[in-house]
Amino acid sequence: MLKGILFDIQRYAIHDGSGIRTLVFFKGCPLECEWCSNPESQFMLPEMGYFPDNCIRCDKCIPACPYGSIREEENILITDRSFCRECYHSRQALQCTTVCQSLARKAIGAYYTVDEVMKEVLKDQLIYRQTGGGVTLSGGEPTQQAEFAEALLRELQDNLIDTAIETCGYCKWENLQRLLPYLDQMFFDIKLFDSEEHARYTGVKNELILDNISRLGKELDNYDIELYMRTPVIPGITDSRDNIENICRFLSEQGIKNIEFLSYHKLGRGKYLTIGKEYKLYDIEPPAKEFIAECDGIAEKYGLNPVHFE
Repeated sequence: MLKGILFDIQRYAIHDGSGIRTLVFFKGCPLECEWCSNPESQFMLPEMGYFPDNCIRCDKCIPACPYGSIREEENILITDRSFCRECYHSRQALQCTTVCQSLARKAIGAYYTVDEVMKEVLKDQLIYRQTGGGVTLSGGEPTQQAEFAEALLRELQDNLIDTAIETCGYCKWENLQRLLPYLDQMFFDIKLFDSEEHARYTGVKNELILDNISRLGKELDNYDIELYMRTPVIPGITDSRDNIENICRFLSEQGIKNIEFLSYHKLGRGKYLTIGKEYKLYDIEPPAKEFIAECDGIAEKYGLNPVHFE
């Protein structure tokens, strides 16, 4: 039976498409953006999240770990995460989470069938109709699980639910193309125009992303999709005038109209320690509203239409 791996289903969202929506978060992403607000979305398999404030020190996790990676030091539990990736790929993955009654150790990510996802999203079908909302596939990167994403989108449209997807665009064109017939809205990230800078801050170069944008611009007339490009405005990284100008010029050349400049925020910082990662941007503050307005002005200069769902 076809299954996808998700890490959350979030109801009553208002920033990721029209109306009130349900967000279905796919696990797995080919990028590792330094500012990612969902770092738990990057790894493709279920992983262990540790929430020490919940720990009641039953210590059942210590013998449960087959790798002996959990130990006590000065009355504090320490986890050697160098063993965790091996654990996640094993047949006895995440044993420490199955014995933790206080939810200090949780499995982040689970496998769902399309029917199981539909059971959740249909709870708000009336709200979608009243507000013009629907369901947005987010992540992570939905195109990493293109077969499951296609099956879910098809089922959503069969139930007359508005569909949307958020994508980083780093995927085979065929994976993106197979989803287009089942989409009403698409949010497509374009973060950095310079490929080397893109690789520095996201882990991959951007030629594949730019090529997919070009292909999308040529094929968009064949589909009834509202396309919104998104550029995260990260001070000191993506907010140079050259980057904004180059992105707007490129999109204009592709015949693409809508762009949303997303202000950097700090909401995901606490998640990094939970999964044993380091957050590198603690000193960065969100950009001023005036600067976002300046970005909108640059977009308008190139004939683009700045939009805001915030």
